Amino acid sequence: MPIQRRAVVFAVLLLSVSLAGAQESMISGVPEGGGLGCGTEFYDDGSQESGVTLNAGNPPATDPNFILGVYFELADFGLTPDDFELIEYCTPDDINFGLNGANTLYVHNDNGAGFPEEPALHSAQITVGMAGGTEILPVVPPVPLSGDFWILNRGTAGQDTASYLLGLDTSGLAGQSYFSTTGLGGVIASGLGNYMIRATTQVASFPVIEVPTLGMWGLVTLLAALADAAVVVLQRRA
Repeated sequence: MPIQRRAVVFAVLLLSVSLAGAQESMISGVPEGGGLGCGTEFYDDGSQESGVTLNAGNPPATDPNFILGVYFELADFGLTPDDFELIEYCTPDDINFGLNGANTLYVHNDNGAGFPEEPALHSAQITVGMAGGTEILPVVPPVPLSGDFWILNRGTAGQDTASYLLGLDTSGLAGQSYFSTTGLGGVIASGLGNYMIRATTQVASFPVIEVPTLGMWGLVTLLAALADAAVVVLQRRA
C-alpha cells in the first residue's frame, strides 16, 4: 500500500518486539531520500525502509544504557587487526518521522567476547528523522582498529527533547544489529532488521620516523666514534 504524504501530521506505526525486558520498536514515516551510498563496511542493503527506536519513540534520549548499534567484525570484510583504521562513519536520514533524532554515535572496541567495552574511541552527533539526507561523520585523526568494533547510538546528556532513532533496512537480517536498555553488557540481537550505520576504513597510515641529517661535522663525529669502537674490539681480541 503506498504511503500517503501529509503536510504536517505523519502517520506513525509502532511495532514492538520485547526481548528479555528490553524493547526495540519499528517506526514508519514519509520517504524522501535516495538511499545510503557511503561506507566500505556495512550489513544493510543501502535502502532505508523504516526506522528503529527505543522507549516507543518518546524523549528524552539521555540514558547511556539505552543503545542501538552495529557490531563490525573485521573478518566479515577481509580486514586484519592493526592493519586498518576507521576514517569515517555514516547513517541515512531518508525518512521524515516527525521526531527529533538529534542523537550521538560512539565508536567502541569489542571486548573479545562480543560486547562493546569502554572507553569510547570517538563520538559525533547525528540528526535523524527529518529526511536531511545521509550524514557522513569524519574521524580525525583516524582510529586504529586493533580488532572488531562497535558503532553505537547511545543516550547522551542534553538530548532532552530527542528520541532514540536510527534508519532501518528490513530486507534481511544480518544478525549484526543490537539494542539494549541495560548498558553495554546487555546488548541483544535485533529481530527487526539491519540498523543502518556504516563504517569507512583504509589501510593504516603508520607514522613516518624522521632521521635527522648529520651534516659534515656530524658525519665526521660518527666516523670517529665507529673507528674508536673498532679499535676497542681489536684490542679485546688481541
